[in-house]
Amino acid sequence: MYGGSARVTMFVQLFLPIAALFIGFVALLALSPASVSHPISTAELVELTALLLVTLVVSALVLRKTLAPLRELRVVMEQREGVSAPGRARVRRDDEVGQVALAYNGLLDRLAAEETRAAGLALTAQERERQRVSRELHDQVGQTLTVALLRLGRVVHSVPGELQEDFEGAQEAVRTALQEVRTVAAQLRPGVLEDLGLAPALTSLATEAAREGTLEVRRDITEVTGATPDQELVAYRIAQEALTNVLRHAQAGSVRVTLRSEPIESASGGVQLVVEVSDDGVGVHGPAGTGRTGMTERAALVGGQLSIGPARADDQRPGTLVRFCVPVTTGDREESAS
Repeated sequence: MYGGSARVTMFVQLFLPIAALFIGFVALLALSPASVSHPISTAELVELTALLLVTLVVSALVLRKTLAPLRELRVVMEQREGVSAPGRARVRRDDEVGQVALAYNGLLDRLAAEETRAAGLALTAQERERQRVSRELHDQVGQTLTVALLRLGRVVHSVPGELQEDFEGAQEAVRTALQEVRTVAAQLRPGVLEDLGLAPALTSLATEAAREGTLEVRRDITEVTGATPDQELVAYRIAQEALTNVLRHAQAGSVRVTLRSEPIESASGGVQLVVEVSDDGVGVHGPAGTGRTGMTERAALVGGQLSIGPARADDQRPGTLVRFCVPVTTGDREESAS
């Protein structure tokens, strides 16, 4: 099963060779014509020293060979970066070391499952809080600003001339604040994603990014079916975070948002949903921040993969390519939303 047909304990693996070695040592002394006199002679001292060295060397080799898997397991434990990192300890024996490796792998699996469950709960709680804040902004703050805007509109023409300009400025400030509140509420709770699906939501996201920035936003969006609501939400949030980073940090002239399906290159086959956001900016610099970490955690939560790297081979302005892919149950419909 693990390289041996029967289970042999580590105690037996250590005890039997050493016991056999000492038994052979005693038998050699008993059966050989050699003897030890008192005081011991130089020749006898050399013979005993040689036998002792042979015993120690053989014992060391036995111990080294038997304990080698334990050292390998320790190295695997020390090199592990996290419970969700790929790979597990190899189980090649059916003794105590093999059992420890099995227990270690089982512990990693349980911790990874618990980490995924906790991340799922955190993501659900985060989305619920986003929806609550969005409703509060829309229903409370938005309505209050609307009432203030209407009241200012009623009195702006009835105030003295020297104050009319101030009232018009206040009216415009309230109107701007109301629009910003509506924008933030829409970003917190993507209603178009819930109502129409991922392709229209990404189209709307790209359109909004084009309005906010001065860069050119290109869209290559094809409807993809078979994704779960959680997968679509993660894809939307990753694209949203990537576009936000482009607008704030990339210093880019253009950005492309892509949604498509691709065949999975594996023996099992299948189809995967792919979302890409690429720009021609200055590229990724510095350590990963909370945004990139959050995108990676979201991708892993739904069984997807996220990669962030240069978009092109240009040392001066390599740009950035954010790519998210996740397996789905069916292919895509050839309906372009761009």
